[in-house]
Amino acid sequence: MPRTRLFETLDRALADSDHGTSVVLVCAPAGAGKTTFLADWAHRTRAQPGRPAIAWATVDEQDNERPSLQSKLVQALRGTEHHQVREICEQIANPTPVQPFPLASRLTELTEPVWLILDDAHLLHDPVVLSELEVLLRAPPERVRVVVCGRFEPPLAFQKLRLDGRMVDVTFDDLAFTPEEATALLAEHDVELDPDNLSALMERTEGWAAGLRLAGMSLAEHDDPASLLENFTGCQRAVADYLMEQVLDGQSEEVRQFLVKTSVPATFSAALAEELTGRADAHAIIDVLEHRNFLISRIETSPTQFRYHPLLRSYLRAEIGLLGRQAVAELEHVTARWYARLGDALPALEHGIAADAVSDVESVLSDSGLALVLDGHAETVGRLLADAPRPIRDRPIARLVRVAAHLRADNPTIAGSLLSTFDDHGGTFDDHGGDESAFRTTLLADTLRLQLAVHTGDLEYARTRPVAADGDWSGDPHLDAFAALQRGLGHLHLGRLGRAEHNLDRARTHAREINSPSIEAQTSTALGVVALSRGLLDDALLLAASGRSKAAASRQSKAAASRQSKTAAAGRSGATNGHPFLQVANQSADSQWTSLLEAFCHYLRNDTERAVEVAGAPYASNASATHEIAVAAELFGLDTAPNRRAAVSALHAATTSGRAAHRPPGLIAVTLPSIQFAYLHIGETTWARELFTSAAAVLGQSGDVALLESVLLLYANQLERARAALRPVLEGNLPCAAATNMVTAWLVEAELSRRRFHDARIHDALGEALRLAEPEGVLRPFHYMPSASRELLSASRGRFGSRGSFADRVWASLPKTAVATTEKLTRRELQLLAELPTWRTAEEIAADLCVSVNTVKTHLRGIYRKLGVTTRRDAVTAARSHGLL
Repeated sequence: MPRTRLFETLDRALADSDHGTSVVLVCAPAGAGKTTFLADWAHRTRAQPGRPAIAWATVDEQDNERPSLQSKLVQALRGTEHHQVREICEQIANPTPVQPFPLASRLTELTEPVWLILDDAHLLHDPVVLSELEVLLRAPPERVRVVVCGRFEPPLAFQKLRLDGRMVDVTFDDLAFTPEEATALLAEHDVELDPDNLSALMERTEGWAAGLRLAGMSLAEHDDPASLLENFTGCQRAVADYLMEQVLDGQSEEVRQFLVKTSVPATFSAALAEELTGRADAHAIIDVLEHRNFLISRIETSPTQFRYHPLLRSYLRAEIGLLGRQAVAELEHVTARWYARLGDALPALEHGIAADAVSDVESVLSDSGLALVLDGHAETVGRLLADAPRPIRDRPIARLVRVAAHLRADNPTIAGSLLSTFDDHGGTFDDHGGDESAFRTTLLADTLRLQLAVHTGDLEYARTRPVAADGDWSGDPHLDAFAALQRGLGHLHLGRLGRAEHNLDRARTHAREINSPSIEAQTSTALGVVALSRGLLDDALLLAASGRSKAAASRQSKAAASRQSKTAAAGRSGATNGHPFLQVANQSADSQWTSLLEAFCHYLRNDTERAVEVAGAPYASNASATHEIAVAAELFGLDTAPNRRAAVSALHAATTSGRAAHRPPGLIAVTLPSIQFAYLHIGETTWARELFTSAAAVLGQSGDVALLESVLLLYANQLERARAALRPVLEGNLPCAAATNMVTAWLVEAELSRRRFHDARIHDALGEALRLAEPEGVLRPFHYMPSASRELLSASRGRFGSRGSFADRVWASLPKTAVATTEKLTRRELQLLAELPTWRTAEEIAADLCVSVNTVKTHLRGIYRKLGVTTRRDAVTAARSHGLL
């Protein structure tokens, strides 16, 4: 088995005479592959020319007698076939028990290097033997290096060597197989695993050589690797036999009972071990186990925790059943109460459920169930409660926590089903007769109903909730943070920005109090949507950045907890990947909505490059948010698309496919004009009308919908109807859900005035658009203007007073397109051109304009000539492309 990295480490250590390294200690538990590794290294070393002589001595129990060990070392050295070493060994007479050991002094005569391997050194315990061996280790001959190998350190003075920098340690962690090395080992059994199965095997074995070898032997005879690995635990016959023979054999009954009882929790401290075993000497037993490398690991926390290897723990967990059901339940109960006292809710919940302790579980859920869900353990908590006995599962608080977990995991159907069968009486704290627990349960139920309503888009519950309900609080910062967040989101989705902001501010305050970056990230993003809806782009960007920062902190916190759990826990089956402690919340949806908010702000400022970059940030998939990101990405890319019609078609396909998310009105309305103008600019009036219809169904009577209607009428040249639709928006009687759409509304008014040749009104409308756009640097709406309107903006430059510099900035941001016509259309020709999309006959147009049919035809010929076309349809298309329609 190639172990190149370790071979090189050993070579450097033993050859490092300049730094005084004289001893290498290879110390690891049974099955770690240390002897095999040293044998492979020795074989490789001997095969290389000019390499040192290697002497190998394997210790056994008889070597605790002084002559026996000395003879064995002499025999090992003689077996090197190194001429000078053989001569020295032949000159050494067999020593007697009272004679000094002359080997160390005689080896000083060596002129060539010799490396001495002392295997199974942990079997040495005789004080005299150990004392003489120390002489060799403390002051070895200059050309001699010693490798001491064993399951645990023999009682030799290694610490002095470490302090002097003359010793190198090779531990279990160093010997643990990497995935690549495990793959090579499995190949010896003709076994090849895919990455997922290999990862599962590495988690179960933690690179333990014996575990990998046993797995390879089992897999070689199995046609379903995934199912075998799922059940590859210490209970499997081959693994259990190995553990019995190589690890547990020789342990006293007291120690075995200690091992079994302390295997109940995934990790344990010395104090918890005392509670579980009733032994005051628990710390001493752990010290002995640790010293002897008994597949036990130390976790440097406060207090120090310990854990067994996953395969060993799963074996011990199986053995615990022999104690009897009641005894096992009591051990689980002790563990649950221990963690509950420490405030460690997740293991308290797990062990409380295992103990079937209804009151304990109910207490944990009441105190910390919602906090667990909010802190990212929704999947774990949901699974634990779903598998719990019915008396636990049917408790009101258990059902509500399951609802919260399913909503957090984006399972609204299951959440709704559970919530529909929950019966509470509602009301305030006083209505519950002062029963705090009952009121908190009711408050949680009400909040979950509101969250479900917002999640599914069925806002009737949110709409009919009494405003007074916003004043009911529990005093529990976790519950109140959650309630305030959901109330804020409910008001936000109903367009009640003031109430939304009030509740979201409260949620953010509570989130900071309980140090919950996840809730703070959500509140920051929601407050950013409030700011965007009000047209406050600077505030929205700051809040988006805060939301992104808090989301990153939340992910880092969960990742750290996951890493600690991987070290600390091994699950009931001994499999770390299935252990509940390892599950963390998926923050992708929150992150994507934050990105969408930030991208919209950049887009409104016409920084489409930055908008595309932000919207395209890599996050894990979330169906609804990903759909919105896809639509935004198509919209933001229109400016640089080589084929605009194809790009707009892709935008339309994106908007009409996939599952649209339920969004606040402001977030829906902010890009509607952009999409509608994109459709109309390529002549797709049907798509534009469909957009207006769907927006009206979602937003109802709002200024944004009236704006879309006005634009449709403008493009149909129904100018008076367009102005009538737009008037309540401009007069403030019909507010826009997205305040930035007011800029667009005034620009539409400017275009309507241009069509009716009201020059003064054009200037006033442009000035109002600039006034609204300047404070936040809103540039994008000006890009919707037809070319003719842009020329009016240019012509009015210098006439906007204090907003003149912003007008110049707007003009500089506009795309400069070449004018294809060599002659400008006359005022009468422009008037006639506006009638062409109506497809009325020349006679009908002549009657309406009070001119002769011949006059109309003369003007038509002039229009066709100037536009370079020959048909009416081509004239309409060319006029639209040049912004004349």
